[in-house]
Amino acid sequence: MRVDEKREAEGERLRRNLEDVRACFGHEAGRRVLGLLHAAAATNSPCFLPGKGGVFDTHAAAFRDGRRSVILDIERWVRELGEGPEEKGPVGRR
Repeated sequence: MRVDEKREAEGERLRRNLEDVRACFGHEAGRRVLGLLHAAAATNSPCFLPGKGGVFDTHAAAFRDGRRSVILDIERWVRELGEGPEEKGPVGRR
């Protein structure tokens, strides 16, 4: 496969992925689901929370940050598609 064919295939894959995101989250039901995901991943809470005895658990923090980053990525994709106007605030938290 030539370089330009690889770029074209990658561009097509990206377009298809964004269309899939729009199909899933571009409607009111999808925004409600995104809100549920925000709540489940506690995206408004800090990742680093003191554990027992006030000691920070870096593994738990990494786990929480990973969950949070997936939801924030989805939200960013939706915004990039114009399905979540920034003037109304983040998608899923209306």
